[in-house]
Amino acid sequence: MAGWRVWSALLALTLAGCASSAEECDPNKVNNLPTAMGCSVFGGFKANLAQARADLEQLRAQQIAEQQRANAAVQTSQQLVTNRDQWQRRSAQARRDLDRLQLEISGLQARNETERARQQAMQEALAAANARLQEISRSNPSGTAELRREIEALERDVEARRRAVEAYNQGPRVE
Repeated sequence: MAGWRVWSALLALTLAGCASSAEECDPNKVNNLPTAMGCSVFGGFKANLAQARADLEQLRAQQIAEQQRANAAVQTSQQLVTNRDQWQRRSAQARRDLDRLQLEISGLQARNETERARQQAMQEALAAANARLQEISRSNPSGTAELRREIEALERDVEARRRAVEAYNQGPRVE
């Protein structure tokens, strides 16, 4: 009868080992001797270890891939920050240029208005001189030659200034 028990135990161990898969042969979970012997004899522990190593390699590969994606995201983020900084600098320079041009335009407009006012004043002075000449020539025909020369000099001066204003106005007009 003792032989029967030995054979029964061996048969149980054999069947337990045959029925053991790599998942069932986890050394941390095997809690009975027949399953442990079956896992050891039939390679269940080795299969479990090989599966654990394969899982570990897969996790490492995933970790490397995730790290590469994270590195790419950081690089993209840094490039975006660099691009934003460059855009801000160019935008600030463009704004300074625009402000400078606006000041130049304002200055040209003021100068244009000043020149127009000067031209108007010269035309009024010429008209006043002509009126005075007309008055003097009616009242004193002999003194008109000297006055006429003075008026002609004024007219030449006014004409030269008028041409200068026109030449100025012919340039880039800003209104």
